[in-house]
Amino acid sequence: RSLVKTNGNAARNGGLRASSGEIVAFLDSDDEFAPARIPGLVAYFQSNPEVEVIMGNFSTELNGILRGFQFKEPKLSKQLLRDALVCHAIPITFSSIAVRKSSFSKLGTLDEMVERHQDRDFILSALASDCNISLQNSDDVVKHQSADSFSRSGIGYMRALEVLARKHDLFHSDTQVLVKEYLVLRSLLHSFAGLKLSEFAGNLREFWSAPTLNRHRTLRVWSYFSGKKVRRRMERQLVKHRACSAFTGAHKKYRNAPNA
Repeated sequence: RSLVKTNGNAARNGGLRASSGEIVAFLDSDDEFAPARIPGLVAYFQSNPEVEVIMGNFSTELNGILRGFQFKEPKLSKQLLRDALVCHAIPITFSSIAVRKSSFSKLGTLDEMVERHQDRDFILSALASDCNISLQNSDDVVKHQSADSFSRSGIGYMRALEVLARKHDLFHSDTQVLVKEYLVLRSLLHSFAGLKLSEFAGNLREFWSAPTLNRHRTLRVWSYFSGKKVRRRMERQLVKHRACSAFTGAHKKYRNAPNA
């Protein structure tokens, strides 16, 4: 069934209302499922009735090069997973998320006011709702990227980060303030270095008018490096906790798999 909606979460909510199965798996238009993904999800949920949300690993394909990661353990502490999501230290995409449909009774529908960071927002909301989240290695999702992919664009990034920070009460501690300033400066520097001046100006305006991101009324350039160190430290902590590791390889398209 084809449903025309205004943004990703609106489309997902439409799919939820139209669905009749017990398990909901999301697939973005530029991503790809391996043929074994759906049978694998069904089997995993059936074998693990306590699990409500699966957050799986995935690979990203750009110009024929495949980059990905694997979770080493099926569980992380609630606080460690939340901190990793806040630091952007753990990869995430909605196409690698699957949910037991009955769990939406406590999760509610997806927030259609969130324009970007929708996958991150969903897992943070699931953590806040005390959902049982399992990290799964299935190697059956590929996220295809190109120069004009929405996820590679900085347009609206600052506005969406403000919504995420306000909704989940982020960036209060001294460490999180450094992470916030790193994420803000990283976005601005990426736009400026790429000579995307209108994007740069738009995000700068959005930052200055964002009450949560701009709570301290300052943007310290040195915080880029301090915040980046915090993120790197979190990535090392994830490796130490056997949370995830990265890999690079060549992409081979799945046969007869649903994709864009």
